Amino acid sequence: MRRGKNSFNGGQIGRRAFLSLAAVPLAGATRGIPEDLKTPYKIGRLVVAPSEAAGDFDSQGADCPFVYHHGGRFWMTYVGFDGIGYQTGLASSHDLASWKREGLIIRRDRETPLIRYSIALTWILRENDVFAPGRLRRVRGRFLGVYHAYPKPGYEQGPAVIGLCWSSDLRKWEIEPPCLRAEDGADWERGGLYKACIVEQGGRYFLVYNAKDEGRRWKEHTGVAVSRDLRTWTRLPANPYCRPARPAHQTRSLPATPASCATAAAGPFSITVWTPRASLATCSHSLAILKAPKSARAC
Repeated sequence: MRRGKNSFNGGQIGRRAFLSLAAVPLAGATRGIPEDLKTPYKIGRLVVAPSEAAGDFDSQGADCPFVYHHGGRFWMTYVGFDGIGYQTGLASSHDLASWKREGLIIRRDRETPLIRYSIALTWILRENDVFAPGRLRRVRGRFLGVYHAYPKPGYEQGPAVIGLCWSSDLRKWEIEPPCLRAEDGADWERGGLYKACIVEQGGRYFLVYNAKDEGRRWKEHTGVAVSRDLRTWTRLPANPYCRPARPAHQTRSLPATPASCATAAAGPFSITVWTPRASLATCSHSLAILKAPKSARAC
């Protein structure tokens, strides 16, 4: 990992400057990932897998895991697919190795057009430190999550929307109307929105999400939207921050910058993206918003 002096002086950073930090090619499976962020030890089996049992919400797929620590245990929300659409389930663990299914926490509702076919909770607001155990944070006394939902039955059919949801007990969730829609965005996201995460830093909330364009050989990109009140969201003018080198149907990846790793100061926060290219099929990108470092770094 190389470190250098911060050339941004705490100012705003544009997409070109952000990507220029990360123009270091990867030569191996883990090169380009900071040493303290590598995960060289693999358990060698799936901890949550499709049940393959007819009628189960996760009979055909298990996706989008989100792990956090609460009440003395580790918990994982995950999205199950049953042939109709996504629904959100929960699993628990004491050791992160053995997981117990806890069942559905957000079901589709055929009487509600927004979630008639799918509802995928993908993130809950939690502490920003990547080395912390993943404790959740409350907003006005409740837990805050982010979901996406598709308008048609089947696997990710139609342009999905992104919205917020709230819970007092992490089991029952109140679904808000969408806050981001594909038709309100730029060309790179007009084909539909996908998974999002939400973080808070310095009194601002950041929704980091991926989306696709409308091309037949579409590409996925990663963008950021910002809000102070969780009502009005502004897409950053430098979007998309991360662009794929090839169409998603060729790479089988989520949106990824051509870079391997970059951290760029952007006012009171920083955005970190790392892309282990050797394992694009399983983990094409990760992103965290952390406290602003004293220096920008490229890995």
